[in-house]
Amino acid sequence: MRLLEGACFSASPDSDADSWETQNNRFLADAREIATSLLEGEDAALIERTRAILSDQVQWFVPEGRRLFASIDRARLDVRFEPALSDPPEAVVPNPADDRNP
Repeated sequence: MRLLEGACFSASPDSDADSWETQNNRFLADAREIATSLLEGEDAALIERTRAILSDQVQWFVPEGRRLFASIDRARLDVRFEPALSDPPEAVVPNPADDRNP
């Protein structure tokens, strides 16, 4: 992967360009999106890109113990917080000794 990245990526030395790290991160995100699109289809590529953006830009500020839900289309953006799901209750296995008469 590093060899392929080194052969394909060249940061712009222009003073108006972003940092090497930002340019490289953008390159890797674009490469991941193209590869996903070719291997899994356009919808999978869009989902992967959306997941990466949310992970980098949104997930870090969701408060501990909360979940963020978003519903997005071209005309509307709805966002809400809800409490995080608690761990599912453990299955209770009956103890056969409890059924015996003393």
